[in-house]
Amino acid sequence: MDNLPTHFGKYQVTKVLGQGAMGIVYQGFDPVIERIVAIKVLLAHHCNGEHGQELSKRFKREAQAAARCLHQNIVAVFDFGSQDGQDYIVMEFVEGEELSHFLRSDQQLSNDEAIFITTSVLQALVAAHHFNIVHRDIKPANIILLNDGEVKVADFGVALLDQSDLTLVGNMVGTPNYMAPEGLRGETVTEQADLYSTGMVLLEMLTGARLSPQQLYTLPILSLIHI
Repeated sequence: MDNLPTHFGKYQVTKVLGQGAMGIVYQGFDPVIERIVAIKVLLAHHCNGEHGQELSKRFKREAQAAARCLHQNIVAVFDFGSQDGQDYIVMEFVEGEELSHFLRSDQQLSNDEAIFITTSVLQALVAAHHFNIVHRDIKPANIILLNDGEVKVADFGVALLDQSDLTLVGNMVGTPNYMAPEGLRGETVTEQADLYSTGMVLLEMLTGARLSPQQLYTLPILSLIHI
C-alpha cells in the first residue's frame, strides 16, 4: 500500500494486515520490548467527520473493554493512543484466520470442532461478563481461529460497559444475522444477547445456514430439535 506510515507512537509499522470501512490494521513492532503487535487505526476521515467525536469515544471504549478482560480466549490490548488526528489501539498479534473466512471456504467443521469453538467463545464471554461488559457483536468475523488450534474473540468496538453512556436505548448496534431480538429492536441488551449470538454462530457452523431471527422463528420445532 502506498504511503505506509512509519510508526504510531513508539510502534514501528511493517505492513498492512487488513482494512475495513472504519479502520485499518497494521502489523507493527514494539522496539522497547521487541514484540510484534497489531495496530488498529481509526481512519482519519471518520475522526474528523460529523460523528468523529462519538466514533473516537467508541474506539477508545473498545480498548478499555478489551484491556479489562485478560483471558486466553480474548485478543489482548496493550496500548491506546492518538497521532496526527488518528486514534489507534495496539493489540496482541495473532496468527490465524477469522471464522467467517473458514465458513466461506470449502472446508467443513466437525461437530467436535464446532463445540470447541463455541466453548472457547463462551469462556471469553464469562470473563467479559464478570466485568459487566457485553460484547454485543459476536459473529464469525470476530472469532479468530489461531494456527495453534486455539480460539480468540476480537473487536469489543460495540461493547457496552457498565458505566458507559455512549450507547443509548433505541440505537441498534451489532450485526443483524446474529443479533438477539431485543438488539434488533434497539432495546437495551444484557449478557443473554451475547449467548444468543453465540448460538446463532453455532447454528451456522453446524448447518452452514445463516439465519435471521425472523427466519429462525419460522422453523418447525422438530427442525430445531434436530439441529
